[in-house]
Amino acid sequence: MKDKTTLYVVPDGFLFAVPFALLPGSGGGLLEDRFTIRMLTSPDALIAIHARETLDQRGSMLLAGGIEYGEPGPMPLPATRTEIEAIAKLARTRGAPVEMLTGRGVSEGTLRAAIGKARIAHLATHGFYRDGTASGLDTLWQSGIVLSDAGDSRFPLRDENDGYLYAFELMDWDLSGLDLLVLSACETGRGDESFVSGLRGLQTALGIAGARRALLTLWPVADEGTANFTVRFYEHLAEGLTYSDALRRTRRDARDGKVAGAADASVWAAFVLFEG
Repeated sequence: MKDKTTLYVVPDGFLFAVPFALLPGSGGGLLEDRFTIRMLTSPDALIAIHARETLDQRGSMLLAGGIEYGEPGPMPLPATRTEIEAIAKLARTRGAPVEMLTGRGVSEGTLRAAIGKARIAHLATHGFYRDGTASGLDTLWQSGIVLSDAGDSRFPLRDENDGYLYAFELMDWDLSGLDLLVLSACETGRGDESFVSGLRGLQTALGIAGARRALLTLWPVADEGTANFTVRFYEHLAEGLTYSDALRRTRRDARDGKVAGAADASVWAAFVLFEG
């Protein structure tokens, strides 16, 4: 590997939970200092991942954040509104059309209708994952993201008005038109790591729905640091970097203290780009 610059990883089971960006390199520093690490959902992904791997500068964007949850309901995330506004400003500067969903206007139906028209979708909200072993429920009903009017208690079922978008529901959507889906939320990369031949969770649902690549998180992340991290990621995309190189550069910036609130590995190492 001494002359190579890119490392392709096709993980299985618990290896999906390994933050490869944190692994040490043989000569000091981190493995990512030497390689661009690309996480593939299957070996077949090698065929398609080099197509459309840089930002379409005029491609339409769908941004959702600043969501109003129910009362009582999940804790508000004020930085998510700032996050999508900053990303929208970057997109409009380069002439890209932007659709923003916020407040109480982020229902399943609205989101599903809008996402089919976007090249990039960015959803800033709460994410959740629960191990389904104890309850006996399929993991696809134990992982998802939170939308408008979500309450404190929930029972997994197919309901477009309950404020919870479960992985089981999401896998029926058509995400094949997206170049990138960003779930700027906690634990969106988690799943049943004992599942044979992969991981069963949100990532599974996104693959079935046809998402080309998804930026997810491996554990809970801080609101403000996450917002600043994702904005810097889009700044590097606008410079013409590939999606994988933009993430690598953003992590480097965070490690160097150039991204407010993201210098700790609890923020920058949580983000993983799954491709394929």
